[in-house]
Amino acid sequence: MSDVFVDPDAVGSGSGVDLANAYTALQTAENAEDGDITGTESVVFICASTANTADVFTVIGGWVTDATHTITVRSHVDHRHNGKYGDASGAYKAEATDADIISINNEEFVTIEGLQLRPTFSVVNAKRGIQIVTGTPSLIICIKNIIEVNDANNTYIGINCNDADATLVINNNLIYTTAGGQRGIWANDTAGAKVYNNTVEGFSVAGIDESTANTVVIKNNISFNNGDDIAGGDTVDFNATDDATVGANDIQIADWTEELTNFAAFDYSVKDTGALIFHAGDDQTADGDVPSDDIIYQTRPAGANDVTIGAFELVAVGTTPKGPLTHPLYGPFAGPIAC
Repeated sequence: MSDVFVDPDAVGSGSGVDLANAYTALQTAENAEDGDITGTESVVFICASTANTADVFTVIGGWVTDATHTITVRSHVDHRHNGKYGDASGAYKAEATDADIISINNEEFVTIEGLQLRPTFSVVNAKRGIQIVTGTPSLIICIKNIIEVNDANNTYIGINCNDADATLVINNNLIYTTAGGQRGIWANDTAGAKVYNNTVEGFSVAGIDESTANTVVIKNNISFNNGDDIAGGDTVDFNATDDATVGANDIQIADWTEELTNFAAFDYSVKDTGALIFHAGDDQTADGDVPSDDIIYQTRPAGANDVTIGAFELVAVGTTPKGPLTHPLYGPFAGPIAC
């Protein structure tokens, strides 16, 4: 596996060989590294913002991949967000106005993990935190990201896929608005999607929306203060909303201040063990696709023990692992321990 480092604050050679000599933009790194990797090795872009400078937008395109030669863009193990946008010093973030922050353009086998993304509206409508257009049968995984949408015109989307060729895994993301937005997660068209343990809040049309004829599973999510909290879905189960009944085993929440620590200040972690969402989701024995950890790599209850609904687990003090990690489909990451 080839590790390529990205840090907008790096002052070294810009070769990407380590954090001190990182590329200073993810797009620069992507342009330098793209190509046919099926005869070589997977590429992992390891990202930080060590002095808190934001990167801008990136288009991922021009690659040839397969199921064992993949692309991953993830946060540096020593520079991860802590579940609240911009709160953890050194954690990678990318911000842009009138642009998709991450565009996956006709690519297969791509994972976006642990990033902070902020799209902001000025004059251009219909932009996204992560935009997925593949054009070929593909697997796209979006996990553990924070997407903060700032769109007073209510046309922006957190994660959007409008390609019938793409199979999606969308787990453990926090997606919310600060000044408006259209949808949090939109499986507008997809070959199928598994949408598990996300927290979505504040969108004018829908928190989680599904418009495809193919199978979409929406499970263990928090979605509230949206036009529709959950719209569509073939299997809708164990979700927490403030709408009327949206699926099987769902929970209607009357007072979110009793569930989340301080969502008015964008802290969506679980308040305490008295929360209705605490250990109220489906478990890993009943459904093997339930994530084994949460947005900040805290271990979720294993086996037949119910996990907490939403992106955050609530665990005992001192049990938070440093990670990575085990990829949800590819298994443990290889590469230098120091990354």
